[in-house]
Amino acid sequence: MAIAGGALAAALFCGQAAQAETLKFKVLQNGKQLGTHMVSLTRQGDATFVKSDLNLVYKVGPITIFHYRSACVETWKSNRLDRMSCKIDRTGQKTRIDVARAGDKLLITQDGKRARNERSAVPVSPWNMVAMKSSKAIVADNGSVSPLQTIVLGKEKIELGGRRVDAFKVRYKSALVVDSWNDAKGRWLKATFKTLGKNIEIRRV
Repeated sequence: MAIAGGALAAALFCGQAAQAETLKFKVLQNGKQLGTHMVSLTRQGDATFVKSDLNLVYKVGPITIFHYRSACVETWKSNRLDRMSCKIDRTGQKTRIDVARAGDKLLITQDGKRARNERSAVPVSPWNMVAMKSSKAIVADNGSVSPLQTIVLGKEKIELGGRRVDAFKVRYKSALVVDSWNDAKGRWLKATFKTLGKNIEIRRV
């Protein structure tokens, strides 16, 4: 919220209107709700400030078997990643990933230790289709970099909120194979992937 608030204050000071939007999603595992995902976007000029929170909890009866929480902030300038910071909590095992631009390179650190330098890698953030132009993906929960292939699958209709809507489908093949759907304005609607034998769906609400 501090980043979004700072962007809004800067916009008011400069006499420019900041555009703010919050996208809310539910996360399903094999059709049953596993958690929630929220993405807050604030756009001002050529800059976009992003705050995303992912909260997953798996229980058997009243007992929590595991939880996964991810809190990330991103700054994009002229459609280039400028900075990203993610805090991850896997059932009490915590880590932090930071990415910062230095000239034409991105410096990636994990828990304060430099992991690698990259020129062209970006996080696969379905709200932002810039990943379609990249050949490398930053894995936000561990800081690794994987080859990325993007396949444009075109227009189709999907069920969303009890109605059928037009959507544009893209498949991202990296550490995971993710199918993602956006509307005509590029707004993220839905994503699906499979991990550990489970079908995961992230759906706009």
